[in-house]
Amino acid sequence: MEEKEPEINLSEPELTNAGFTQLGKDRFAKTVKEYSKELFEKSIAHGNISKEKIREVTNDDVKAAAHSIANSYGKPKVPGYMLFVKLGQYVCTFAIGMATTYLEKHPTRALTGILVSFVIGLILFYIENVKSKS
Repeated sequence: MEEKEPEINLSEPELTNAGFTQLGKDRFAKTVKEYSKELFEKSIAHGNISKEKIREVTNDDVKAAAHSIANSYGKPKVPGYMLFVKLGQYVCTFAIGMATTYLEKHPTRALTGILVSFVIGLILFYIENVKSKS
């Protein structure tokens, strides 16, 4: 059963008296309505979690929905290339392991492979740490 969210009406004079421009009022109204719709939907979802036959959206359900929405804002987005950075670190670790098996047969090549893999892995590790802190 699809519920219709409650309609939110804002007082234009109060926004005007507070110094909102027309564009500011429009954006404020749009944001409040979008947030209200999302809060309504998430509150119902939290109310549906209970095992009661009849849905009951409690104060705790609304608070949980509000916290869920608040926690979703401002989270840093992980860049898509970070997957490749992580994968590159694992490949370098594997390459170091493989190069160490050839230390007795081909010491110069093995040490070169270890050194190159280590440096590349270290650069990738640095990239990951710098990007995760920003």
